[in-house]
Amino acid sequence: DERSLLSAELTFAMLASSVAPPPPAAVRRRRNSPPPPPPMRVQEQAPFIPPPTVPPAPMFFPQTAEQLAYMQQVQQLQRLVVAQVNYYFSDENLLRDEYLRRQMDGEGWISIELLATFNRLRSLTTDLHLIGEVRAL
Repeated sequence: DERSLLSAELTFAMLASSVAPPPPAAVRRRRNSPPPPPPMRVQEQAPFIPPPTVPPAPMFFPQTAEQLAYMQQVQQLQRLVVAQVNYYFSDENLLRDEYLRRQMDGEGWISIELLATFNRLRSLTTDLHLIGEVRAL
């Protein structure tokens, strides 16, 4: 048991020597100085939840008869372009149209620019923007 007592004394001596020495006089607080501010507390905040997004109300602008007629013409043209493009990529046409099959990439796509050069589509419109828009219809 002398060994365990000696071991305990050595452990206590090592712990006592590892305690930090008191700070130097320059660091100590002076008697007349105000006390240090209290440590800052971190306040828990509620998580940020963005307000719900509400789509803006649709705006209504009265349209003239000419504007309505133009919109109907554009919609009719879009329907004709869609029908023609659907025909180009139909099974019936692709079985016979070697040129179109050779122009396709590995996934079966061709460029809108090339599509716009086809005679029947070109007779409907040369507007690449319109042809690109009907792709989504």
